[in-house]
Amino acid sequence: MNDEWIIYTDGSCTPTCSNGYGAWAAIILSPDGIKKTVTGVDYPTNNHRMEMMAILEGIKATPSKAKVLVFSDNQYAVNTFSKWYWNWVKKPIQLAKKKNLDIIEKVTAEMLQREVALEWVRGHNGNELNEECDRICNSLAYNLYDESRKRSHSVARKYEYLKNYNQSSA
Repeated sequence: MNDEWIIYTDGSCTPTCSNGYGAWAAIILSPDGIKKTVTGVDYPTNNHRMEMMAILEGIKATPSKAKVLVFSDNQYAVNTFSKWYWNWVKKPIQLAKKKNLDIIEKVTAEMLQREVALEWVRGHNGNELNEECDRICNSLAYNLYDESRKRSHSVARKYEYLKNYNQSSA
């Protein structure tokens, strides 16, 4: 039996790629074949942050010391965690300037508790689980956007909606 956890991730942001309504999804396949999906939403956010949130929450859903393979269609996220971060750490001034540093550091902290590899997969190219993640997070992001347009545009109401959604999906 394979002892590796497999995770597919995706992030989405609408109506623009930055400062919009975002969602993320991670599909986790355990070594014994059990499939679990975790999701979340955020506002305001950006595509890269949502992709990184999917990676973070997917990894967190695995046991510490687990062997984990994460597939993402976001080259920025894959390169951040498989190449760039480890060079940025050597240059604290450069690291401090990075966007989404808070989430980057959370992901790397979780990675250090496991044996994690990341691989880029081409998006919208027929990969079944990548496509499923894409459908889930696009649906969530557009639903959040539509819901916010129906409601008052007050920031307090948007955050209350996000809090309620994220608690109900936990």
